[in-house]
Amino acid sequence: MKRWLASVLVAFGCGTPPDGGGGPFADAGVDATIDAAIDAYHAYYDGSGDGPPLLSVRDPASGALVPADYDCVGTYQDPPGAATEFSIAVDLVDDFSGAPVYNNARVAIYTEGSGGFYDDQSTDSNGHIAALRVPPNSYRVHFTYGGIGQIPTSYRNYPLPPTTTQITLRSISRPTLDSIGNALGVPWNAMNGNPSAVVFVTVRDCQRRQVDGAFGSIVLGLGYPDDSKIFYFGGQALPAPRTTYGYTGPDGRFLAWNYQGGTDIRVEAAGYTINQPQEITVSHFVFNFLDSVTFVDLPPRGP
Repeated sequence: MKRWLASVLVAFGCGTPPDGGGGPFADAGVDATIDAAIDAYHAYYDGSGDGPPLLSVRDPASGALVPADYDCVGTYQDPPGAATEFSIAVDLVDDFSGAPVYNNARVAIYTEGSGGFYDDQSTDSNGHIAALRVPPNSYRVHFTYGGIGQIPTSYRNYPLPPTTTQITLRSISRPTLDSIGNALGVPWNAMNGNPSAVVFVTVRDCQRRQVDGAFGSIVLGLGYPDDSKIFYFGGQALPAPRTTYGYTGPDGRFLAWNYQGGTDIRVEAAGYTINQPQEITVSHFVFNFLDSVTFVDLPPRGP
């Protein structure tokens, strides 16, 4: 898999080590064990502190970047879902403008491999659905939705703890895809009524926090497509190519652009943790189709 390491450390400050040397971990209050692990990480390279960034998250109290928690990689399990059916309220908004998606936009909920949706409802004039039924024993569910002026969209692997009462789903319009394509300098391909797929991925650690410093990939069938189709947001509203951002920013998001779907799609994220200097796969999710636009939540499932 191709890696563009010459332009990394954008989120960390070029050439600035992520420890006590003025980088984002300088004021994070890391203990001696973490500090020693970071020093060992740099020693694995050339001692200059100019290696790839470590996986990190934003501390809500201090605002500083601190090491991401990946101690559950390889053993991660979702908590159980609700034993019985319950209902949630849904707001459907445009991802780019934040405006409600109304005009009776349809939202369907289902579980992976179920062969059909469990419930479906349509939005009112405010883009709102009062009660969408959630299937029992389902901590993670999948949504499909769309409406007038919106691109067919799905959200895969969406976590729904039993205490959930309301969620907001992001829908994508053609102007949104055009805006992203203009920002990338690569228009969204929509040829002969068979548009290329767009995949938005959010990488999370063991505490469900969005991860800074991860790099992503997508596998179609048995092969890796060109990595040049992966873009990162870097904390910005619109994504940018690897030459500008080499890894996920504080929002933990990356974008796979203009892919033709295969029968087996694997989205994965990798990075460097404080526990070992070698790159490891920290997250993956496999599914069997791509909608025109697909959102994926990526918990730390390991290799």
